[in-house]
Amino acid sequence: MPIDRSFTVSGFGTVVTGTLIDGSMAVGQQVELSPSGVQARIRGLQSHQSRVDASAPGVRLALNLSGVSREDVLRGEVLTNPCWLRATRRFDARLRMVRGAPHALKHNEGVTFHLFTSETTARVRLLDADRLQPGSEGWVQVLLDDPVPMVKGDFFVLRSSEDTLGGGQIVDPNPRRRHRRFAPEVLDRLTTLDAGASEDVIITLADQLGPCDVRTLSQRSNLSEAEVLARLSELTEQGEVVALGELGVQADAVVYSRRGWDIVRNQAQVALQTYHNQYPLRKGAPPQQLRSRLNLPQPVYVRAAVRLADEGFAIEDGGLIRAPDHVIELSDKQQGDVANYLESLAAEPWSPPTDRPVDPELLSYLQDRGDVIKVNDSVVFTTAAYEDMAGRIVQHLQTNGSVTVADARTIFGTSRKYVLPLLEYLDQQRITRRVGDERVLR
Repeated sequence: MPIDRSFTVSGFGTVVTGTLIDGSMAVGQQVELSPSGVQARIRGLQSHQSRVDASAPGVRLALNLSGVSREDVLRGEVLTNPCWLRATRRFDARLRMVRGAPHALKHNEGVTFHLFTSETTARVRLLDADRLQPGSEGWVQVLLDDPVPMVKGDFFVLRSSEDTLGGGQIVDPNPRRRHRRFAPEVLDRLTTLDAGASEDVIITLADQLGPCDVRTLSQRSNLSEAEVLARLSELTEQGEVVALGELGVQADAVVYSRRGWDIVRNQAQVALQTYHNQYPLRKGAPPQQLRSRLNLPQPVYVRAAVRLADEGFAIEDGGLIRAPDHVIELSDKQQGDVANYLESLAAEPWSPPTDRPVDPELLSYLQDRGDVIKVNDSVVFTTAAYEDMAGRIVQHLQTNGSVTVADARTIFGTSRKYVLPLLEYLDQQRITRRVGDERVLR
């Protein structure tokens, strides 16, 4: 309901008036002012000076609001459901010039924009013409100087300082970017949004917005969430859209167009192949790295990763993500380096050499394969040696209650250089806990 007046009534508080355009209003309902975001509760309703409990669209209403002062309410704001309607500074529309307009409308011309009871200055970008003559029509993108709440299908008027120039109907209230002029794909998309069936509109919006939820599709299409869910169910069966999550649970459903999901899938394949080419000896990519490559929010990435795995385009392996055909193969030289390195570690299992490091990628490979345990940047034990040392420490703790660095040096006959990183690593693995200069079992 666009607000045209607000005032205070003694004994009642703030009262606002306007014409209910869509939806319903009822006593006790929580509402929000857009664009300010101030929330209030409807204490009372009147229609044509008669009290009512609820009202359908198309009637004049006076609403007594609690939780908001007269100063919080401005003419031009819209009363609506909380968190549903957001203001915009840019929208796409089909503009029709009035036959008696005093002059043709030029590209980027400054005008005054009127929508219901709101008014602001704006500039009009012509998308399919250099000028719009009186009586003609064209596609425009209007850039507003102040944010105005609106939905698809709202009617607006453009005026100069003295005359009405034209008006039209909003087709896209929140385009993501400025459009290129005379671009066929832009004009085709706007035509579909303007005149297409609800299924075509949903596909077009999903293609434009990328991953979006049911509420966003409802707002941008000006269709109810129930209708959007019904259309999405049909479109997913037809393969026109891809839903990540349960469509029946609105908060859990993330939707792509078929083309949009194909792009994500291709990006994932390229990202994984690039990672494998760069790190051929690693089992897979960290999930956060793939998420960054796909530029997806974490909740969307989690659902996308499940879908990619279900479709066989990615495999989760030990907390890493890899392409299905990724296989680690060592060259003859690398196999020799690995054998020599493991042999040197095994020769002195409790005091392995630190002056003969192996290539970092080979070390990562050996860690993934489970051959070695890296306890700090310089000390690496074979897995067998680490498990033996950890077992001895635990046995000592079970017998004596605590262990010091000096105790560990005595147990293994080695230096502080090795036992201190070992004990710190056991702390990190939550096997032991440091208390002063001693360790105890967790």
